Amino acid sequence: MSQHQTPESAARMHKTLEGAATATPEERLVVLQAVLDSCNFAIIRRIAEIMLPLNADEKFLVLTWADRLFLTQDESDISDRDFTFHVLVNCEIPFDAILVQLKKHPTRSREALERLFEAASGTEDARSAFDAYCAESAEALTKMDRMQSRDRGRHMMITSAKTPEDWLQLANRLTGPDLHDLRQRVLERFLNECRNPVALQFMKDRVNEKCTAVITAAGECNRETAMYIHWMIRCAKAPVENKKELEKTATFLNSLFGYNLPKSVCYELRDYLPSYRQFAIQLPRSYSQSGPPKTVEAALAQGYEIKSESGRQVVVMKDGKSLTLYRPKSIK
Repeated sequence: MSQHQTPESAARMHKTLEGAATATPEERLVVLQAVLDSCNFAIIRRIAEIMLPLNADEKFLVLTWADRLFLTQDESDISDRDFTFHVLVNCEIPFDAILVQLKKHPTRSREALERLFEAASGTEDARSAFDAYCAESAEALTKMDRMQSRDRGRHMMITSAKTPEDWLQLANRLTGPDLHDLRQRVLERFLNECRNPVALQFMKDRVNEKCTAVITAAGECNRETAMYIHWMIRCAKAPVENKKELEKTATFLNSLFGYNLPKSVCYELRDYLPSYRQFAIQLPRSYSQSGPPKTVEAALAQGYEIKSESGRQVVVMKDGKSLTLYRPKSIK
């Protein structure tokens, strides 16, 4: 919000906007102009909710407001710029006009670009130009120093993949130059969303090849091998569970580590590890008590699944709810 408003004036503005639903075309224009001039984002975001569909004059007002706001925004103020793009999309401004603003005021925000990607329409040239812009942005993000930025770039690549050739090219990219930097959430999303069976199998084969080599070379369970073990399990479970692959993975891991496998892995593969079916791991009684689990083993016993693991931190999920737990510190 760039200008101060008292709670009372903001409340009056909300009521004025709500009245636009039954107002005349002339009154709607006056209300819309007043709402945009208020610079109150909480009210502006409701324009699409209450006033759609906007006529040509109303869309012109919104586009003029956005152009003016872009010029007054600080280049470092990413959130305001992204909000403006969301308003343009929600108000159904023609995509060609939004693309003009995007070229003048670029953003690397994955959320904003994915929202624009969903709304992409207009001429073939406009869609092609936007696809090229997204590809350029994703590439730039993957070269940044911050891991989170590189992940955002790869997520954008997944969002942009449309054709079987796109998926195969992306599989080559993720399992080639980017494999050393791949993270589990990116891997899981590719496995679950890939629409090219050839690219999907290629991805799984290359990831399993890498994991097998790293795990075999290490010869022990440590933080690095635990990550690759979970990658192998994800490849066998996504997008649908493959029992033969799970059995193959379990046999491989059991031959290397036997009873030294992490308990979290044992629970994920318990149906495929004969030795662990015969000698079930006995949990302390406290693990079965009601309430949120306090340990990774207790969470797995209650039906949670491991989503990611980094060092001692383990994120587990059940029924759409995630929980962050920590393994005990190793005693040296």
